[in-house]
Order: sequence, then C-alpha cells, then structure tokens
Amino acid sequence: MFNIIVYLVTTATALSVVDYIYHFPEVVKINKVPSHSMTSKEIYHFLKSFRAKKYDNLIGVLPMMSNVLLCIASVLAAKVVNHLAFDLLCMLFIAGRFRSLEELGHMAIHGSVSPSEKLNFFLANVFFQFPLFKPNSLVRRQRHCVEHHPNVNLKGLDPGLQDFYDIGFVPNISERAFWAGVFYPLTPSGIKTRLKGCLNNVLMDVKNLKWLTLRLFCVTAVIAPYLYYGMYYELVMFYLLPLIFIFPQFYWLSQVVEHRWFINVIGKDRLEREMSSGRPTDYPGIIGLFWKTHLFPIGDSYHMAHSLFPHVRWNYLPAVDRLLKRNLPDYSERISVGLFLRGGDHPSALSDLREQMVVSRQKAETQIN
Repeated sequence: MFNIIVYLVTTATALSVVDYIYHFPEVVKINKVPSHSMTSKEIYHFLKSFRAKKYDNLIGVLPMMSNVLLCIASVLAAKVVNHLAFDLLCMLFIAGRFRSLEELGHMAIHGSVSPSEKLNFFLANVFFQFPLFKPNSLVRRQRHCVEHHPNVNLKGLDPGLQDFYDIGFVPNISERAFWAGVFYPLTPSGIKTRLKGCLNNVLMDVKNLKWLTLRLFCVTAVIAPYLYYGMYYELVMFYLLPLIFIFPQFYWLSQVVEHRWFINVIGKDRLEREMSSGRPTDYPGIIGLFWKTHLFPIGDSYHMAHSLFPHVRWNYLPAVDRLLKRNLPDYSERISVGLFLRGGDHPSALSDLREQMVVSRQKAETQIN
C-alpha cells in the first residue's frame, strides 16, 4: 500500500511539474517587464496572447489528473494510518483538491485550460461540475463569464452579489450576522441550500441525455471503488462530507473575499469598476500557504489580476500580479494581507469587508433612537 501511495504522489507531482515547465517561458517574459514601463492599455495588449498554448489540448488535463491522484493517495494514506485525527486532515486536504478542481474548471470555462472550447467544457464537466453535483459548464459559463465578469458589483446584474442579497448578507448587519454569513454553508439553511442545489443541478440535465449520462458516469466512477472495496466509512469521510460541508465552505469563503462587495460602482467604466471593487491580497507565512493551496488555489489567490485579465492562464497570474504592482499604482492601493485578522497597516480580506458591512453598536443605537 505504501508503494502505491508513493507512486500516486510522485506521478501527481510529475504531472504538475510538466505543466509548470511548459508554461515557464511565458512567466519569464512577464517578469522581465521593467517597472513603470507600461500603461494599463499597453499591459492589456501585452497580455492578450497569454492564453492556453498549442499543446495544452494534452497538457491542460495534467493538473486535473494530478489532483485526482492526490485525492486517491489521501484516501489510501488514511487507510494505512487509521487514526481519526489523520482522517480529518485528509478530509480537509481532499476538500482543498476539490477547490483546485473547481478553479481549474473555472479556468476552463474562460478558455485557458485548452485551446479547444469543447475540450474546456468537457474537462470542466468531467473533473468537477458533474462529480461534485454542480451545474454543467455551459450554465456556469453563462453565470460567471457572461453575467458576473462584465457586471461586477452591479446590483441586479451581478449574480455573485445577488447571492449575498438572497441570504441577507448585506451592509448594516450585526457582528453576529456578519460571521453567520461568512460561515453560511455550515448553517442549517446553507446545508439545505446545498442539497437542494445538488438535486436541481441533476434535474437540469434530465432533458439532455448526453449530459445526464456523463454526469451519472462521473458520479459512479467516484463512488464505485468505495462500494466495491467495502469502504463505506471512507465514502462518507472523504467524499460526502467534503462534498456537502467542507468544500462549500471553502468555496464560499473564496466568493466572500474575491471583491470589495457593495462598493458603489454606478457610472464607472469597466477599469474603474474593477479597481474600486477589487483588491490584491497577500497570504504570507505557513497559514497563508494553507489558504493559497486549499481555499484560494490555482489562480484564486490572485483574483484581482484574474478579474482584470480573465483570459490569462493561471500559471501566469503570479507574474501578472507582480507586473501590475510594478506598473499600476492604483492596483495596490487597497491591498489586503491575510484572511481573518487585520495586521499592521493593511486590512485582512475579511476585516476589509467587515468594516463595510457591520454596524457598530453605537451607530445601531443612534439609528434606533
């Protein structure tokens, strides 16, 4: 068993390294751009070509396969160690791989996993949308690429913003209501919403036999090995619990902090709206490494760079982030550091949002009187 685990981890690492090496020349090219040498328009034209490359029809799938292999290795490692504490760590790790697959699917619907649109949609469906009971990739593309990106923070147009209005996670709420909103997926209402959403996503594909068949095949491919080997505990611990509880919370946190929500952007053009709605966030240290690999993996910890240049492949986003910091002073104006706790001169991602949304007790009493 140990040899199999080592083989899986080694193979997963090798697949990721191949992807990294293939895209490294473009990273070097971005890093070579000097400070204060480009305007925003020049940067836009410079980054136009940093998309999926010729052989990404083959290489694009490798990071997805890598995450699947790591999930399998984690389940086998838990069987070997056979301790609840280790099981919980593996559950968190697997939920983080689900987030990585979600972000890879996100990049796929933007067209940056493969040069082929059909292959992008297929990979997103097979590796994430269908096995995790999400809507098919065409529905996701409509909501995210067509409705969200051009309309960030515009009430009535941005579906991401509407998610907050739907649960009452809006400005002028109490401290308790704020944190209840932050951890909404773990509340009874959040769990009910998740289960209902899973069912609706399956029913949505009933009229499309091809998608329904592929969805059933993907779910069966995940569940069948657990059932065949009698691993019922592992099925619950490493698939169902992350699927229903942990992954939704990880994903929700990424949505909560990806923009400076509820900022007034009416009347602003696209670039002005992005600059005021977004903020780069640095996640330093060991805890920051956990956030970047489990909550904000792939390109999600560079969300403002992605929001400004959604076509850019995730491999290049760290370099793009550095490029923007060197050349666009406005890009770093609202930078945050860390996730929960405000530190030093910069707010954390959540403290920044909290300051916009939570009504102080004194202000609340004034409003009542």
